[in-house]
Amino acid sequence: MAPVTLRFDAGVALAGEGALQIAVDLFAPPAGVTPRALLWCLPGGNMNRRYYDLMPPAESGGAGDEGRGLRRSYRNAPADSTREVTRAPAVVGAAQAATSALAADSAHIESDTSFSFARTMASHGYVVAAVDYLGLGDSSRPTDGWQCTPDTLTAINRHVHETLMARLRDGTAHPQLRGLPGLVSIGVGHSMGAMMTILQQAAHAPHAGIVLLGFSTRGLPEYLPPQLQGLTDPLAARPLLLDVAKSMYGGQAYPVIHAARAGNRELFGSTRADPRGVAALKAATDCLLPIPASLSMVPGNVAPEAASIAVPVFLGVGGRDMVGPVHQVPTAFTGASDITLLVLPETGHSHFLFATRGTLFRRLTQWAASAVLR
Repeated sequence: MAPVTLRFDAGVALAGEGALQIAVDLFAPPAGVTPRALLWCLPGGNMNRRYYDLMPPAESGGAGDEGRGLRRSYRNAPADSTREVTRAPAVVGAAQAATSALAADSAHIESDTSFSFARTMASHGYVVAAVDYLGLGDSSRPTDGWQCTPDTLTAINRHVHETLMARLRDGTAHPQLRGLPGLVSIGVGHSMGAMMTILQQAAHAPHAGIVLLGFSTRGLPEYLPPQLQGLTDPLAARPLLLDVAKSMYGGQAYPVIHAARAGNRELFGSTRADPRGVAALKAATDCLLPIPASLSMVPGNVAPEAASIAVPVFLGVGGRDMVGPVHQVPTAFTGASDITLLVLPETGHSHFLFATRGTLFRRLTQWAASAVLR
């Protein structure tokens, strides 16, 4: 089933900007299945929300873009507002839209959905929300992109998550879902998105458990700029991040990363990654938000916040990931009530591209049932 695309008010006012909106794709379980929980999914750096819904394009053996051609758009509006089906770039009539929606759903059924975290987890009974950060994907892009700081993104994530949870609980979020008053939330983040998940959980504790993929508080010391080298207190780095980010990315607030650094093919799209997944990843590739990305590189980046996490934590890393020694990753979560570490063999940083993704999805489902939803 194709997702419903929601657009929420960002809930913050930024200098020089008008109203800001955040785009969220919402995936529902099959009809008749009572949802287990919401999975609130934040993508990594250089990625938008489509990272969680990787669909191979037709030329790589999947229906991909044909299935993506039409998405149901249910705007963030009062419950009595018209629910509309839209098609970009042209608006189609209601009858044609309904027919097209059925065709799109049929195309998805016939396509390879095995790379799609969102569709797989929805099939297991979860509501899945894939989120675009402010400045990326179909969310609003501030003129001054340097306002997209970790603190601002965390405030926005809180507002949008609370708004979505309220609508899921009262039954106005998705045409297929009735009210879910007892619904709980599980945070999911990949790479920089895992860092943002930690910041959101430490600040507001919205989730009953969190899933952190391809992340550690080790940072990326091998790529650290000179201004941040030698700092022993990660909190001391945070006031420096704006100037560091401007220097690193040539003053570009929304840089597009073209050239792969040495080792990136091994991490993201080596011969071990499925070519269909690599092709699907292109639709999810976006600009980078320099300040959050710079924070993620700092050794001890969000270690203070990680130590404060009290809920169950699922850590998924690849055997060929960029997290450092894998068995040191759990040591940051000293307050967690439960810690599960899954190391995926022969798997790079973008886990969904590799053959082990099925193992990851299965283990994650088991963990949620036993550690969070028991």
